[in-house]
Amino acid sequence: MILDRETFSHLHDKILLPLTARINKQCPDALLKTEWASRVEDQYEEARRFIRTEMRRMDKNDSELKIDRHKVGAAMAWAILRALPFQYFGSQVAGRFANEDMALKAGIGVVISFGKSDALKMKDEQLANRYSKPFIFPESSDGPYREHALKMLYQLRSSHAQNLFLLSNLFFVLEQYHLAVNPG
Repeated sequence: MILDRETFSHLHDKILLPLTARINKQCPDALLKTEWASRVEDQYEEARRFIRTEMRRMDKNDSELKIDRHKVGAAMAWAILRALPFQYFGSQVAGRFANEDMALKAGIGVVISFGKSDALKMKDEQLANRYSKPFIFPESSDGPYREHALKMLYQLRSSHAQNLFLLSNLFFVLEQYHLAVNPG
């Protein structure tokens, strides 16, 4: 998968714009900042460079760098967490985590979108249909998993870029759970 500005542009139109519109509607206490898209794109580019550099460093024999959908989703989520497109100014709990909510939904959206696209390219209609089902988070005995994920993403906002690979793994595990609970 190619991780570049063209990919960002595609994801911006297909995932980010509808997502920001939904969050704006659901969280009136969160205001979308002007120039949010260019800030997210700059951070996405930084994440892209970091991922490519680290992957080359880890595997010097691989001349063709294969970046999976989980890393693209992680780069998008990381970019949102760094750019903070929403400014929170109220008392609603939902608005307080608007940036984290956007990052989680965008990362999952990227993984699901590319997963479905890959399934269709392989002519695997059954797998494509599993990707099309509403996303399901794992069960948690300690409250809703999604809330735990939002709090974890809040903590990642100020962490080092190396956590991109941990974030990528989170999206992989969430994807695998989603597919496991949505049998064909």
